[in-house]
Amino acid sequence: MNFIPTYALYGENRSDETEFFIHCETIASRSKKHQWRIKPHKHARFLQILHVSQGWCESWIEGRETHFGSGGIVVVPAGISHGYRFSADIDGHVLTIVADSAEQLFPEHQRIARWFNHHHFFETSFADNNLDDLNIALQRFAGEYEQRRIGRSLFLELQLRMILLQIYRMYHEANDDEVSPPTDVDGRLLSLNDLINRHYREHQSVAFYAAETGISPTHLNRLTRQAYGVPVSGLIARRVIQQAKRYLVFSAKPVQSVAFELGFSDPCYFSRYFTRHTGSSPLAFRRAQLSAMDG
Repeated sequence: MNFIPTYALYGENRSDETEFFIHCETIASRSKKHQWRIKPHKHARFLQILHVSQGWCESWIEGRETHFGSGGIVVVPAGISHGYRFSADIDGHVLTIVADSAEQLFPEHQRIARWFNHHHFFETSFADNNLDDLNIALQRFAGEYEQRRIGRSLFLELQLRMILLQIYRMYHEANDDEVSPPTDVDGRLLSLNDLINRHYREHQSVAFYAAETGISPTHLNRLTRQAYGVPVSGLIARRVIQQAKRYLVFSAKPVQSVAFELGFSDPCYFSRYFTRHTGSSPLAFRRAQLSAMDG
């Protein structure tokens, strides 16, 4: 069996500990250094999206070979072996983000988030206006990534959300997919996610969410354990911690202000709550993430 190396970025042994890692570069910037070939490798914690806007590419995904040109998009989740060979006139972008970024960016749309946990390949036509929109969005994202302008982190987060949603939409339109109507269980879980997004700062009880969705707390906890592996209280905690992390990384708010924003009357309790769920204090988490993002 051939050994397939695991990298943070191809050919680099840099740390991949940041939870908000974003990297964007042109295909040529890295592949040219390696004679237009990226040998099979994989990423332990990163999701990678490759978009070809000019030239040709041969891809090897888990040993399966595919040839494509302009308009080709490849989504490679963490742990999947992949390699490429490009033509010398290749143009396009490679976007690398932490594997669970989609879950953090689309907490209220788990169907979209879960789509990025799987490998996808599709091609779009030159006549597709969505392709022009995606090219522009990626160029703008890459330009912002290379600079250190005011609000850079927030801009990248918002733009990334738009890019991922655009790719998700383009895939389903390219395959003539119709989104199936939600089942009764899906509908209740969607309602629950919506309720949590609207009320998580209020620290409501499980009984409150059960009453709002029209089922018993026991039944609701059973549904969330089956769908997400945690009870309702676990989903609420995830949402609180997720927003806390975003405030800590993408804003300059003091920890005390973050606590108040999230409905905690006691900042010390918020710090203990955050540490219990993440293993790190809010201040230590902020320092580690910002340090990693700055390279």
